[in-house]
Amino acid sequence: MNIEAIYDDIYKLIQDSNICAEVGVDPRNDTIEVNITWGDWKHDHLHCDWLVCNYLDSFSIRCIKSETVTEEDGSDTYSSIHYFKILEDEEVS
Repeated sequence: MNIEAIYDDIYKLIQDSNICAEVGVDPRNDTIEVNITWGDWKHDHLHCDWLVCNYLDSFSIRCIKSETVTEEDGSDTYSSIHYFKILEDEEVS
C-alpha cells in the first residue's frame, strides 16, 4: 500500500469522525500529518491517534507517532500537529 492510498483513507476517517483537521502527506519521508486546531484533548486529539493507529494496525503497517503542540491556553482544548511516520519493511526490525 502506498502513502497516497493511506493518506486518502486517513483523510476520510478524520472527516467521517467529525474531527476538524487538515490532513497532509509528505511522501519524501512517508509521513501523514494531521493538524488539529483548538480541538478537545479527548474527543479530537486522542480520538485522532486512536483512529489512525487502529487503521494502520489493521494492515499490519507500523508507524511512529509524535505530536507538536502549536497553541495552548491551559484548558482542555489546544492545537497541534500529529505526525504518523510510516515505517518501511526494512525499518521494522
